[in-house]
Amino acid sequence: MAALEISLARGDEPVDAKVFFETAGEVIDLVQRAERNIGGRQQSPARWALTELRVGSAVAVASPVGEESDRRRACEASMRLVEGLNALESSATIPPAFDVDMLRSLLRVARGHEVGNEVRISSSADGGKHLIQASVAARTIQHAKDALAARKLEFDSVQGEIDRLDVRGSKREVSIFDIEQNRSVRATFPPELLADVLRNIKQRVAAWGLAQRTAAGQTVAFEIEKLEPLADRPIMPVREIAGIAPWWTDGEDPTEWVRGQRAGE
Repeated sequence: MAALEISLARGDEPVDAKVFFETAGEVIDLVQRAERNIGGRQQSPARWALTELRVGSAVAVASPVGEESDRRRACEASMRLVEGLNALESSATIPPAFDVDMLRSLLRVARGHEVGNEVRISSSADGGKHLIQASVAARTIQHAKDALAARKLEFDSVQGEIDRLDVRGSKREVSIFDIEQNRSVRATFPPELLADVLRNIKQRVAAWGLAQRTAAGQTVAFEIEKLEPLADRPIMPVREIAGIAPWWTDGEDPTEWVRGQRAGE
């Protein structure tokens, strides 16, 4: 069974009850966002139920409820969240399961830290056999701010599979799993591209447009201007990929040309 433990500490002083419950709710929101980012975008994220509340020490423990597949996905998301927090403490680079919205949510969690509370999060699975922990430290907060601030705009392309579509209201947004970055990139598109997007759901595409990147080169947002499907590449013999160009052999088969060259040595 998976469990997510959220705790606040303020030295010898009591923790503000409102801050505690707001922080716990925002951490659960982070887990659900991470769940969407690692492949569950087309399904609603799992619901987390409160299983333990230790008022005196300001600790809340929650576990995912629902179908086994939902619980397993939620458990993976909670693990990825804690791993991402540890990564952010070391570097101002957006972790794989994170996106810009998650960084903003993390800063909301950090409000409790800024008023003197220490926020600690741990995720466990298989009855506690697999346990990882992280704290929302001052360095983590600063790196999240740096990752949000250090962004640049440039015209570029993204190649990958469209794995999510959101057209609620006036929204026109897709998620493309970027092959090069091994992460999902959120992308918006104009209404006239909707038909193209619908035709290419779960297909590999090449998208061109305006990219927002961090200083480390990670794409965090993308405005699609052109979209094209990527056809599966046919299997090619090695000699056609790394062989001798036809103009060099005067049109002769490269294998025969090499054989003739060796015979003349």
